[in-house]
Amino acid sequence: MLQRAQREAGFRPLILLNQMLTIVGSTITTLFLLVLLLRFNPWIVLVLVTTTLPVLFVQARYGQEAFRLFNWRTPEARKLAYYAQLLTSDQSIKEIKLFDLARLLFKRYKSLFARFYRENRSLAVRRNLAGAALALLSLLGYYGCYVYVIGRAVASAITLGDLTLYGSVFLQLQGSLTNLLNGLSTIYESALFIGNLFAFLELRPMISPSANGRQPPEKWQEGFVLHNVSFCYPGTTCYVLRNLNLHIRPGEKIALVGENGAGKTTLVKLLARLYDPTEGYITLDGLDLREYDLGSLQQCIGVIFQDFVRYYLPARENIGFGQVEALENQERIVAAAQKSGAHSVKRGQIVEEGSHEQLLERGNIYATLFNMQAENYVISPVKIGRFQ
Repeated sequence: MLQRAQREAGFRPLILLNQMLTIVGSTITTLFLLVLLLRFNPWIVLVLVTTTLPVLFVQARYGQEAFRLFNWRTPEARKLAYYAQLLTSDQSIKEIKLFDLARLLFKRYKSLFARFYRENRSLAVRRNLAGAALALLSLLGYYGCYVYVIGRAVASAITLGDLTLYGSVFLQLQGSLTNLLNGLSTIYESALFIGNLFAFLELRPMISPSANGRQPPEKWQEGFVLHNVSFCYPGTTCYVLRNLNLHIRPGEKIALVGENGAGKTTLVKLLARLYDPTEGYITLDGLDLREYDLGSLQQCIGVIFQDFVRYYLPARENIGFGQVEALENQERIVAAAQKSGAHSVKRGQIVEEGSHEQLLERGNIYATLFNMQAENYVISPVKIGRFQ
Protein backbone atom coordinates (compact mmCIF):
# COMPACT_ATOMS: atom_id res chain seq x y z
CA MET A 1 0.00 0.00 0.00
CA LEU A 2 2.84 2.40 0.83
CA GLN A 3 4.45 1.86 -2.56
CA ARG A 4 1.17 2.44 -4.40
CA ALA A 5 0.46 5.59 -2.40
CA GLN A 6 3.97 6.94 -2.96
CA ARG A 7 3.81 6.22 -6.68
CA GLU A 8 0.65 8.27 -7.22
CA ALA A 9 1.02 11.06 -4.66
CA GLY A 10 3.55 13.04 -6.69
CA PHE A 11 1.54 13.79 -9.81
CA ARG A 12 -2.09 12.65 -9.52
CA PRO A 13 -3.29 15.68 -7.51
CA LEU A 14 -1.79 18.01 -10.13
CA ILE A 15 -3.56 16.09 -12.89
CA LEU A 16 -6.84 16.43 -10.99
CA LEU A 17 -6.36 20.19 -10.61
CA ASN A 18 -5.50 20.67 -14.28
CA GLN A 19 -8.46 18.61 -15.44
CA MET A 20 -10.85 20.45 -13.16
CA LEU A 21 -9.74 23.77 -14.65
CA THR A 22 -10.10 22.30 -18.16
CA ILE A 23 -13.60 21.06 -17.35
CA VAL A 24 -14.68 24.50 -16.15
CA GLY A 25 -13.61 26.10 -19.44
CA SER A 26 -15.05 23.31 -21.57
CA THR A 27 -18.39 23.41 -19.70
CA ILE A 28 -18.83 27.15 -20.29
CA THR A 29 -18.00 26.81 -23.98
CA THR A 30 -20.26 23.76 -24.39
CA LEU A 31 -23.27 25.43 -22.76
CA PHE A 32 -22.91 28.52 -24.94
CA LEU A 33 -22.71 26.43 -28.13
CA LEU A 34 -25.62 24.19 -27.07
CA VAL A 35 -27.88 27.21 -26.58
CA LEU A 36 -26.92 28.48 -30.03
CA LEU A 37 -27.62 25.15 -31.75
CA LEU A 38 -30.84 24.44 -29.87
CA ARG A 39 -32.32 27.55 -31.43
CA PHE A 40 -31.41 26.17 -34.86
CA ASN A 41 -32.31 22.45 -34.58
CA PRO A 42 -32.48 20.34 -31.37
CA TRP A 43 -32.00 17.13 -33.37
CA ILE A 44 -28.52 18.23 -34.42
CA VAL A 45 -27.62 18.70 -30.75
CA LEU A 46 -28.91 15.19 -30.01
CA VAL A 47 -26.82 13.66 -32.83
CA LEU A 48 -23.62 15.47 -31.80
CA VAL A 49 -24.02 14.58 -28.12
CA THR A 50 -24.93 10.95 -28.87
CA THR A 51 -21.87 10.41 -31.10
CA THR A 52 -19.53 12.00 -28.55
CA LEU A 53 -20.87 10.66 -25.24
CA PRO A 54 -19.44 7.10 -25.57
CA VAL A 55 -15.96 8.61 -25.04
CA LEU A 56 -16.74 8.99 -21.33
CA PHE A 57 -17.79 5.39 -20.75
CA VAL A 58 -14.98 3.83 -22.80
CA GLN A 59 -12.24 5.95 -21.22
CA ALA A 60 -13.64 5.29 -17.75
CA ARG A 61 -13.66 1.57 -18.43
CA TYR A 62 -10.03 1.49 -19.54
CA GLY A 63 -9.06 3.79 -16.69
CA GLN A 64 -10.52 1.30 -14.24
CA GLU A 65 -8.72 -1.55 -16.00
CA ALA A 66 -5.41 0.34 -15.75
CA PHE A 67 -6.02 0.89 -12.04
CA ARG A 68 -6.68 -2.81 -11.44
CA LEU A 69 -3.62 -3.78 -13.48
CA PHE A 70 -1.21 -1.53 -11.58
CA ASN A 71 -2.63 -2.51 -8.20
CA TRP A 72 -2.60 -6.22 -8.98
CA ARG A 73 1.04 -6.34 -9.99
CA THR A 74 2.48 -4.20 -7.18
CA PRO A 75 4.32 -7.21 -5.64
CA GLU A 76 5.86 -8.04 -9.03
CA ALA A 77 6.85 -4.38 -9.52
CA ARG A 78 8.60 -4.50 -6.16
CA LYS A 79 10.40 -7.66 -7.24
CA LEU A 80 11.46 -5.99 -10.51
CA ALA A 81 12.91 -3.05 -8.58
CA TYR A 82 14.71 -5.47 -6.25
CA TYR A 83 16.35 -7.30 -9.14
CA ALA A 84 17.51 -3.95 -10.52
CA GLN A 85 18.92 -3.00 -7.13
CA LEU A 86 20.80 -6.30 -6.80
CA LEU A 87 22.33 -5.89 -10.25
CA THR A 88 23.44 -2.29 -9.69
CA SER A 89 24.20 -2.03 -5.97
CA ASP A 90 27.76 -2.03 -4.67
CA GLN A 91 26.58 -3.92 -1.58
CA SER A 92 25.57 -7.03 -3.51
CA ILE A 93 28.14 -7.01 -6.30
CA LYS A 94 30.64 -9.24 -4.45
CA GLU A 95 28.30 -12.21 -4.05
CA ILE A 96 26.78 -11.74 -7.48
CA LYS A 97 30.20 -11.97 -9.10
CA LEU A 98 31.43 -14.76 -6.85
CA PHE A 99 28.35 -16.97 -7.34
CA ASP A 100 27.89 -15.97 -10.99
CA LEU A 101 24.37 -14.71 -10.34
CA ALA A 102 24.35 -11.87 -12.86
CA ARG A 103 22.97 -13.87 -15.78
CA LEU A 104 20.29 -15.55 -13.65
CA LEU A 105 19.11 -12.30 -12.05
CA PHE A 106 19.19 -10.42 -15.36
CA LYS A 107 17.18 -13.20 -16.99
CA ARG A 108 14.52 -12.92 -14.29
CA TYR A 109 14.53 -9.14 -14.56
CA LYS A 110 14.21 -9.30 -18.34
CA SER A 111 11.38 -11.87 -18.16
CA LEU A 112 9.40 -9.80 -15.65
CA PHE A 113 10.04 -6.59 -17.57
CA ALA A 114 8.88 -8.24 -20.81
CA ARG A 115 5.66 -9.35 -19.12
CA PHE A 116 5.01 -5.81 -17.88
CA TYR A 117 5.69 -4.48 -21.37
CA ARG A 118 3.22 -6.92 -22.94
CA GLU A 119 0.51 -6.02 -20.44
CA ASN A 120 1.06 -2.29 -20.89
CA ARG A 121 1.15 -2.61 -24.66
CA SER A 122 -2.05 -4.67 -24.73
CA LEU A 123 -3.89 -2.11 -22.63
CA ALA A 124 -2.53 0.81 -24.67
CA VAL A 125 -3.42 -0.83 -28.00
CA ARG A 126 -6.99 -1.64 -26.94
CA ARG A 127 -7.44 1.82 -25.47
CA ASN A 128 -6.15 3.55 -28.59
CA LEU A 129 -8.20 1.37 -30.92
CA ALA A 130 -11.32 2.19 -28.93
CA GLY A 131 -10.36 5.86 -29.07
CA ALA A 132 -9.92 5.67 -32.85
CA ALA A 133 -13.32 4.01 -33.28
CA LEU A 134 -14.96 6.71 -31.17
CA ALA A 135 -13.19 9.41 -33.14
CA LEU A 136 -14.58 7.89 -36.35
CA LEU A 137 -18.08 7.83 -34.84
CA SER A 138 -17.68 11.45 -33.85
CA LEU A 139 -16.60 12.38 -37.39
CA LEU A 140 -19.62 10.60 -38.85
CA GLY A 141 -21.88 12.60 -36.55
CA TYR A 142 -20.17 15.85 -37.51
CA TYR A 143 -20.30 15.28 -41.26
CA GLY A 144 -23.88 13.99 -41.04
CA CYS A 145 -24.93 17.26 -39.41
CA TYR A 146 -22.84 19.22 -41.90
CA VAL A 147 -24.54 17.49 -44.85
CA TYR A 148 -27.92 18.37 -43.31
CA VAL A 149 -26.93 22.04 -43.03
CA ILE A 150 -25.67 22.05 -46.64
CA GLY A 151 -29.03 20.67 -47.71
CA ARG A 152 -30.77 23.49 -45.84
CA ALA A 153 -28.52 26.02 -47.57
CA VAL A 154 -29.24 24.51 -51.00
CA ALA A 155 -32.95 24.76 -50.23
CA SER A 156 -32.37 28.45 -49.40
CA ALA A 157 -33.62 27.88 -45.86
CA ILE A 158 -30.40 29.42 -44.49
CA THR A 159 -27.76 31.70 -45.94
CA LEU A 160 -24.15 30.85 -46.80
CA GLY A 161 -23.12 32.83 -43.75
CA ASP A 162 -25.32 30.60 -41.58
CA LEU A 163 -23.78 27.55 -43.24
CA THR A 164 -20.29 28.72 -42.33
CA LEU A 165 -21.36 29.64 -38.80
CA TYR A 166 -23.09 26.36 -38.01
CA GLY A 167 -20.30 24.28 -39.55
CA SER A 168 -17.84 26.03 -37.24
CA VAL A 169 -20.14 25.61 -34.24
CA PHE A 170 -20.53 21.86 -34.92
CA LEU A 171 -16.76 21.44 -34.86
CA GLN A 172 -16.29 23.55 -31.73
CA LEU A 173 -19.10 21.77 -29.88
CA GLN A 174 -17.66 18.35 -30.59
CA GLY A 175 -14.23 19.51 -29.50
CA SER A 176 -15.59 21.00 -26.26
CA LEU A 177 -17.68 17.90 -25.54
CA THR A 178 -14.68 15.66 -26.17
CA ASN A 179 -12.48 17.73 -23.85
CA LEU A 180 -15.19 17.74 -21.21
CA LEU A 181 -15.75 13.99 -21.32
CA ASN A 182 -12.04 13.18 -21.49
CA GLY A 183 -11.52 15.43 -18.47
CA LEU A 184 -14.25 13.64 -16.53
CA SER A 185 -12.81 10.22 -17.37
CA THR A 186 -9.30 11.37 -16.37
CA ILE A 187 -10.64 12.67 -13.05
CA TYR A 188 -12.37 9.32 -12.49
CA GLU A 189 -9.17 7.39 -13.24
CA SER A 190 -7.01 9.69 -11.09
CA ALA A 191 -9.50 9.47 -8.23
CA LEU A 192 -9.15 5.67 -8.29
CA PHE A 193 -5.38 5.95 -7.92
CA ILE A 194 -5.56 8.70 -5.30
CA GLY A 195 -7.81 6.36 -3.34
CA ASN A 196 -4.62 4.42 -2.54
CA LEU A 197 -3.12 7.55 -0.97
CA PHE A 198 -6.19 8.25 1.15
CA ALA A 199 -6.39 4.60 2.20
CA PHE A 200 -2.78 4.84 3.36
CA LEU A 201 -3.37 8.12 5.20
CA GLU A 202 -6.33 6.55 7.02
CA LEU A 203 -4.12 3.83 8.51
CA ARG A 204 -3.61 4.11 12.24
CA PRO A 205 -0.59 2.89 14.23
CA MET A 206 -0.98 -0.58 15.69
CA ILE A 207 0.73 0.76 18.82
CA SER A 208 -1.47 3.57 20.06
CA PRO A 209 0.29 6.10 22.35
CA SER A 210 -1.29 6.55 25.76
CA ALA A 211 -3.32 9.74 26.02
CA ASN A 212 -1.78 10.59 29.41
CA GLY A 213 1.29 8.39 29.30
CA ARG A 214 3.61 8.38 32.29
CA GLN A 215 7.31 9.14 32.06
CA PRO A 216 9.65 6.20 32.66
CA PRO A 217 11.52 6.33 35.98
CA GLU A 218 14.97 7.95 35.99
CA LYS A 219 16.47 4.94 37.75
CA TRP A 220 14.89 1.56 37.25
CA GLN A 221 14.36 -0.57 40.34
CA GLU A 222 12.61 -3.75 39.28
CA GLY A 223 13.31 -3.71 35.52
CA PHE A 224 11.34 -5.63 32.91
CA VAL A 225 9.00 -8.48 33.85
CA LEU A 226 7.19 -10.59 31.24
CA HIS A 227 3.95 -12.14 32.49
CA ASN A 228 2.80 -15.15 30.40
CA VAL A 229 3.63 -13.28 27.19
CA SER A 230 2.57 -14.80 23.88
CA PHE A 231 2.90 -13.14 20.52
CA CYS A 232 2.11 -13.72 16.86
CA TYR A 233 2.76 -11.15 14.17
CA PRO A 234 -0.23 -9.26 12.71
CA GLY A 235 -1.92 -11.15 9.91
CA THR A 236 -0.67 -14.54 11.12
CA THR A 237 -1.88 -17.15 13.61
CA CYS A 238 1.53 -18.73 14.26
CA TYR A 239 2.86 -17.92 17.72
CA VAL A 240 6.50 -16.82 17.82
CA LEU A 241 6.49 -16.65 21.63
CA ARG A 242 4.21 -18.65 23.90
CA ASN A 243 3.61 -18.24 27.65
CA LEU A 244 6.97 -16.59 28.27
CA ASN A 245 7.85 -15.47 31.81
CA LEU A 246 11.09 -13.57 32.31
CA HIS A 247 12.57 -11.02 34.71
CA ILE A 248 15.33 -8.70 33.46
CA ARG A 249 16.78 -6.66 36.33
CA PRO A 250 18.56 -3.30 35.97
CA GLY A 251 22.27 -3.74 35.25
CA GLU A 252 21.83 -7.44 34.51
CA LYS A 253 23.53 -8.93 31.48
CA ILE A 254 21.71 -11.80 29.83
CA ALA A 255 22.11 -13.68 26.57
CA LEU A 256 19.19 -15.03 24.56
CA VAL A 257 20.20 -18.24 22.82
CA GLY A 258 18.06 -20.10 20.32
CA GLU A 259 17.61 -21.24 16.75
CA ASN A 260 16.68 -18.89 13.94
CA GLY A 261 13.03 -17.96 14.32
CA ALA A 262 12.94 -18.84 18.01
CA GLY A 263 11.80 -15.31 18.86
CA LYS A 264 14.95 -13.61 20.18
CA THR A 265 14.56 -10.47 18.07
CA THR A 266 10.80 -10.54 18.60
CA LEU A 267 11.33 -10.39 22.35
CA VAL A 268 13.51 -7.29 21.94
CA LYS A 269 10.83 -5.67 19.77
CA LEU A 270 8.26 -6.31 22.50
CA LEU A 271 10.53 -4.78 25.15
CA ALA A 272 11.00 -1.71 22.95
CA ARG A 273 7.24 -1.71 22.36
CA LEU A 274 7.45 -1.89 18.61
CA TYR A 275 4.67 -4.42 19.12
CA ASP A 276 2.32 -5.25 21.99
CA PRO A 277 1.95 -8.84 23.21
CA THR A 278 -0.91 -10.83 21.75
CA GLU A 279 -1.48 -12.36 25.17
CA GLY A 280 -0.09 -11.46 28.58
CA TYR A 281 1.68 -8.21 29.39
CA ILE A 282 5.08 -6.66 30.15
CA THR A 283 5.82 -4.37 33.09
CA LEU A 284 8.62 -1.93 33.78
CA ASP A 285 9.08 -1.29 37.50
CA GLY A 286 5.69 -2.85 38.12
CA LEU A 287 3.76 -0.73 35.59
CA ASP A 288 2.43 -2.05 32.27
CA LEU A 289 4.47 -0.74 29.34
CA ARG A 290 1.25 0.51 27.75
CA GLU A 291 0.89 3.01 30.61
CA TYR A 292 4.14 4.79 29.72
CA ASP A 293 4.53 7.53 27.13
CA LEU A 294 5.64 5.64 24.02
CA GLY A 295 8.26 8.13 22.81
CA SER A 296 9.84 8.56 26.25
CA LEU A 297 9.95 4.81 26.79
CA GLN A 298 11.68 4.13 23.48
CA GLN A 299 14.25 6.85 24.17
CA CYS A 300 15.31 4.87 27.23
CA ILE A 301 16.01 1.71 25.23
CA GLY A 302 18.97 1.22 22.90
CA VAL A 303 18.71 -1.54 20.31
CA ILE A 304 21.12 -2.80 17.66
CA PHE A 305 19.33 -5.07 15.23
CA GLN A 306 21.07 -7.58 13.00
CA ASP A 307 19.97 -5.68 9.91
CA PHE A 308 20.99 -2.28 11.27
CA VAL A 309 20.77 0.72 8.97
CA ARG A 310 23.90 2.33 7.52
CA TYR A 311 22.92 5.89 6.75
CA TYR A 312 24.84 7.31 3.80
CA LEU A 313 25.24 10.58 5.66
CA PRO A 314 28.10 12.19 7.60
CA ALA A 315 29.66 9.93 10.22
CA ARG A 316 28.76 12.35 13.02
CA GLU A 317 25.09 12.10 12.06
CA ASN A 318 25.20 8.29 12.06
CA ILE A 319 26.25 8.58 15.70
CA GLY A 320 23.96 11.48 16.61
CA PHE A 321 20.87 9.70 15.31
CA GLY A 322 20.97 7.62 18.52
CA GLN A 323 19.51 10.64 20.28
CA VAL A 324 18.37 13.07 17.65
CA GLU A 325 17.88 15.99 20.04
CA ALA A 326 21.63 15.82 20.76
CA LEU A 327 22.54 15.81 17.07
CA GLU A 328 24.39 19.12 17.36
CA ASN A 329 26.13 18.23 20.63
CA GLN A 330 29.65 17.64 19.33
CA GLU A 331 31.09 16.66 22.71
CA ARG A 332 28.60 13.85 23.24
CA ILE A 333 29.10 12.60 19.68
CA VAL A 334 32.88 12.50 20.13
CA ALA A 335 32.52 10.78 23.51
CA ALA A 336 30.18 8.17 22.03
CA ALA A 337 32.59 7.55 19.15
CA GLN A 338 35.48 7.09 21.56
CA LYS A 339 33.55 4.71 23.82
CA SER A 340 32.62 2.52 20.85
CA GLY A 341 36.00 2.70 19.10
CA ALA A 342 34.61 4.40 16.01
CA HIS A 343 37.04 7.30 16.38
CA SER A 344 39.91 4.98 15.46
CA VAL A 345 38.87 4.75 11.80
CA LYS A 346 41.48 6.29 9.51
CA ARG A 347 40.30 9.77 8.65
CA GLY A 348 37.69 9.05 11.28
CA GLN A 349 39.15 12.12 13.01
CA ILE A 350 36.23 13.49 11.02
CA VAL A 351 34.16 12.99 14.12
CA GLU A 352 36.60 14.76 16.43
CA GLU A 353 37.30 17.64 14.05
CA GLY A 354 33.60 18.21 13.50
CA SER A 355 33.81 17.99 9.72
CA HIS A 356 30.56 17.40 7.83
CA GLU A 357 32.22 15.35 5.10
CA GLN A 358 30.05 12.46 3.93
CA LEU A 359 32.33 9.62 4.87
CA LEU A 360 29.51 7.16 4.29
CA GLU A 361 28.56 8.34 0.82
CA ARG A 362 27.72 5.64 -1.71
CA GLY A 363 30.61 4.99 -4.07
CA ASN A 364 33.04 6.87 -1.83
CA ILE A 365 36.30 5.03 -1.22
CA TYR A 366 35.94 5.73 2.48
CA ALA A 367 32.73 3.74 2.59
CA THR A 368 35.02 0.70 2.74
CA LEU A 369 36.48 2.04 5.95
CA PHE A 370 32.97 2.33 7.32
CA ASN A 371 32.21 -1.26 6.37
CA MET A 372 35.39 -2.38 8.13
CA GLN A 373 34.28 -0.80 11.40
CA ALA A 374 30.53 -0.91 10.96
CA GLU A 375 30.11 -2.57 14.34
CA ASN A 376 31.85 0.33 16.04
CA TYR A 377 29.72 2.88 14.23
CA VAL A 378 26.49 1.06 14.94
CA ILE A 379 27.32 0.89 18.65
CA SER A 380 28.00 4.64 18.77
CA PRO A 381 24.31 5.73 18.59
CA VAL A 382 23.65 3.50 21.59
CA LYS A 383 26.51 5.14 23.48
CA ILE A 384 25.17 8.63 22.91
CA GLY A 385 21.67 7.77 24.19
CA ARG A 386 20.42 7.94 27.77
CA PHE A 387 19.75 4.25 28.01
CA GLN A 388 19.46 2.27 31.24
